Amino acid sequence: MTNIVGVAYTIILSLILSLFLPWWIFVIPCFLVGLLTIDKAVQAFFVGFLAIFSLWLIASLFIIVIYPSELDKMIAELFQLPSAILLSFITALLGGVVGGMAGVSGTLLKKALD
Repeated sequence: MTNIVGVAYTIILSLILSLFLPWWIFVIPCFLVGLLTIDKAVQAFFVGFLAIFSLWLIASLFIIVIYPSELDKMIAELFQLPSAILLSFITALLGGVVGGMAGVSGTLLKKALD
C-alpha cells in the first residue's frame, strides 16, 4: 500500500470515529494502519503524522473561519500566542506527533509478533 492510501485511510477512519467517540480515538486508526499496512517505522510515523496533522489543522481552521468566537483568541492569549491560527498549528503539530507515535507502535508490534 502506498503512503498516500495509508494517509487517506487514517483520515477517513479518524474522522468517522471522532464523530461518535472521544477526541483521542484517532490513535486507534493510526495504530491499525501501522500494524496492518506499513513495514517501516519511519514510514508509519510520517503516515500517522501527516494524516492527523492535516485532519486537525483543517478542522481547527474550519472552526475558526466558519464559527468565529472569542474563545480561540482568549486561549491564544492565555498561552501568549499572537494569533489563534498559530494555536491551531501547534495543536495540529501535537496531534500529528501522537498520531505518528501510534503508527510507529503498530509497526513495531507487527515486527515483534513476526
